[in-house]
Amino acid sequence: MATVANRNAVAKTCPACSTKGRKVEPLTVRALVQHELVSQVRDAPYRFCESPACDVVYFSEKDPGHRFVRSELRVRVGQKEIEPPVQVCYCFDWTTDDIERELRLTGSTTIPDRIKQKIQQGFCHCETMNPQGTCCLGNVNRAVKEVRAKLALLPESQVGQTHHNGQGIAADLVPSVSVKGDQTKEKGAFLATLGAVFTAIMGSACCWLPLLLIAFGFSAAGVGSFFEQYRPCFLTATFALLGVAWYFTYRTTIRRAWARLLGKPAPTPAVEACCAGEATPAAAHSCCATEPEPEPEDCCAPRAKTAVGSARRRFTMRQFNHVMLWMATVMIVLFALFPHWIGLFLGGGGNPTAAVNPDDQQQIVLELKGMTCEGCAPTVEKAIRSVPSVSAATVNYKKSQAVVFVPRGQEVPRDAILQAVRQAGYSATFRK
Repeated sequence: MATVANRNAVAKTCPACSTKGRKVEPLTVRALVQHELVSQVRDAPYRFCESPACDVVYFSEKDPGHRFVRSELRVRVGQKEIEPPVQVCYCFDWTTDDIERELRLTGSTTIPDRIKQKIQQGFCHCETMNPQGTCCLGNVNRAVKEVRAKLALLPESQVGQTHHNGQGIAADLVPSVSVKGDQTKEKGAFLATLGAVFTAIMGSACCWLPLLLIAFGFSAAGVGSFFEQYRPCFLTATFALLGVAWYFTYRTTIRRAWARLLGKPAPTPAVEACCAGEATPAAAHSCCATEPEPEPEDCCAPRAKTAVGSARRRFTMRQFNHVMLWMATVMIVLFALFPHWIGLFLGGGGNPTAAVNPDDQQQIVLELKGMTCEGCAPTVEKAIRSVPSVSAATVNYKKSQAVVFVPRGQEVPRDAILQAVRQAGYSATFRK
């Protein structure tokens, strides 16, 4: 006759592969199964099977026939995956590829410290995001150690492909360009951002370059018109490069969002561990234990102190790209809109009648050519006002006209006015 202990042992064993399962609350199962299956989840304990060779993910303790398989979950189960990317941290979206990439680039990983910081801020939701229903820092810790061990065995010239099995990361010594490809994309994002900034600057050169030349006493004749005709090309290239930079920088997030939109399993990014670098297993937090039983205590609770390694974080290429991309985007928008806001910054001539008596002035209208933005109007106004005998002048960029006031009885200095406009980089003719 089977004893109570034997019956309990059978209840904790996967009915498909006989692997001992980890206890999971119904809350976790409801959060991760397909939406149409939520109503089938019972208010009774489940067990989580982590064997990669088994298709069963959850099975009921009381009714082993009641189970949920991989295809019935909304996420990829990292513990059962053998093809990268293998997710090890669900709350903060880290995979084994992220760990390996950072270790290859810097020789160390700041991922565990970043996860700890997020946990201390109260952002951990392992009970509804991690398929095993408990803190995933133990998985992250094992992944870090195994990737370190793998990289220590590889020649410097060899790039390995990282896989995850039921016990951890296997060193698959098959040449791969995945890590180099990631490094290339990081550099590609950096170069695309620089290219977008450069083309944005050139796209607004029709406005700022004439102002700069005039400020230094050089002639700006024809410069604005030359760059104006290429402005659409520069701006098109700017936003194309900016789009490439955003994709390369946030490609994983974009792919995950797109997969979720289509209702497909979302690819997952990199991992970290709470116990990386700890000397002995005895000192490790309970969430880092490798045994499925007894159940680990909640290691998502905020901790009083930050890990020692957090003070020694490195500013990785990816982090630099993120900061630079946001700064570059703001700069690009400012340059793209430069012709529209520069006029407000420089100011205009206002209403000339406010400074002169129209009854004592004769009014002349000029047709202007070569103005490419609002910033050109103040420059033309200043040039015309510098002519002797001119009382006031105002320029309308939209109409491409200038209204000049000269005291009655005085000869209109037509040649001097036209010469001043030409020296400012524009051309004008008097309206008949």
